[in-house]
Amino acid sequence: KPYQELNEAEKKLSEYVDNLEKAVQIRTAEIESANKKLLKNLDDAKQIQMALLTTDFPKISGMDFCAKYLPCEKVGGDFYNVYRLDEDNIGILIGDVAGHGVSAAMVNVFINQNLRLKIDYEDGRHRIFTPRGVLMNLYHVYNSMSFPEEMYVVLFYGIYNIKTRELSYASAGMNTTPLIIKRNGEVVPLSLNGFPICRFGDHFKPSYETKTIVLAPGDAIVFYSDGLGEIDREQPELFSTENIIEFLTGVQDPSAKEICDGLTDAYYALLNGREMLDDVTILAVKIPYD
Repeated sequence: KPYQELNEAEKKLSEYVDNLEKAVQIRTAEIESANKKLLKNLDDAKQIQMALLTTDFPKISGMDFCAKYLPCEKVGGDFYNVYRLDEDNIGILIGDVAGHGVSAAMVNVFINQNLRLKIDYEDGRHRIFTPRGVLMNLYHVYNSMSFPEEMYVVLFYGIYNIKTRELSYASAGMNTTPLIIKRNGEVVPLSLNGFPICRFGDHFKPSYETKTIVLAPGDAIVFYSDGLGEIDREQPELFSTENIIEFLTGVQDPSAKEICDGLTDAYYALLNGREMLDDVTILAVKIPYD
């Protein structure tokens, strides 16, 4: 009898193992299918985000644009754009949603959909909103949404006038310094201040300021997200603003593409095989000669 009971127990154990293996196989197939679907959705989201990051820049005689976007994950929080507002004015935008991944990308899309840059009237007239006005409106719209309180956006928006070469701009807490590269190789930082776009409207109403500078013929201006300098958390100074300025200083009369390519090459050289910590965006604008 003990041997019979042992034999029965062995049969039941064998059946249990077989059933367990089948259950594992079924569950594994379900997980693989869900993973493929998730990756497909992420790929679709990446294509949508890349469509928002234009490379079809305005065609303006003598003016040159170039951008580089290096995502840390399939989708991220960096964004940029260049808009032809009218015959004389161009809008320049660069920003960064805190964090990266799907949640940052969703806020990214929200920002792009809710930027009010100008208003067109039925009689053909139009009114271009000042950089200050654009940021104030975006701050109020953002605070009307129920986004997580820990999420916020930093961004720079400027308007370049082709005829006067004036760049009027405002910053919503942009945490990197735009750099003006003069024809002789001198690099001049552009001063910024301002409050990030965040859900703080019940406690504080920011007062954004529009500043204006006049660029010289042949100047170039480069904008970038903070991911460019976030290479190694143990060496935060590795590609700091000062080092970026030093890297660009002495480069005489560079094109927008040369600026982007040079900074991208320097970033990858310093990264030296490390895993990326954040998305990297670089946008360069070359001012035409007289």
